[in-house]
Amino acid sequence: HDMFQLDESLRQWRSDLARYDSLRTVDLDELEAHLRDGIEADLARGLSEEEAFILASRRLGKPAELHREFDVGDAGVARRRRMFWMMWGYAFFAVVSSLLQTFANCAQATASYVSGDGATMGAAGATTLAAGWLVVWWAIWHASRHNSGAIFQGWLEGWTTREVLAAFAVIAPVALLAYAGSSIAMATWTPVEQLGRASLAMAWVRLAFAYMVPLALALMATHGRRLETASEGVALR
Repeated sequence: HDMFQLDESLRQWRSDLARYDSLRTVDLDELEAHLRDGIEADLARGLSEEEAFILASRRLGKPAELHREFDVGDAGVARRRRMFWMMWGYAFFAVVSSLLQTFANCAQATASYVSGDGATMGAAGATTLAAGWLVVWWAIWHASRHNSGAIFQGWLEGWTTREVLAAFAVIAPVALLAYAGSSIAMATWTPVEQLGRASLAMAWVRLAFAYMVPLALALMATHGRRLETASEGVALR
């Protein structure tokens, strides 16, 4: 029988709540403070940490119930938060896509300089692009399953809309310039007749990712919902 760890249980409880759009970081802080107060009161009555946590969390309510209360209280909060994360997602995708394409162009330019063969260029660029996106999606998945994701989420939520737009206005041109520079280098070093073969290979990779990205997002959302349902079932016991 594993010993009960209060801090880990509190982190998991907060992580379950953080999946709901209607709950902001300040709301999570307030709810966690209430939960800790309830736990301290139960500990003072002589209960164990595990018993105090279970009773205090039940008094506060299940994550789905708390989410509905906040959502009904201010429906505009959820909409604004969704818009905020959509804006962050677009900025993130645009910048990361440009950077990964820059690396792919550099790989193609290097392959062109070494071999001058379009098929080799396409393979080098496609491999680099695919590996880069796999690393990005793994990092997102890993962060969503660990406490570092909640910390990063809280840091992002501290940004205002204007700050997000200002950061995007600074970072995006840099990423686009790097992409343009790598494209020029690739075109300069590559024989014209080989560019078509390289472009064809890259087109197949982009087409594959166009189908894979929505599928990956759907799988991640389904997996997250299963974890959420399981955690709520445990809380009811």
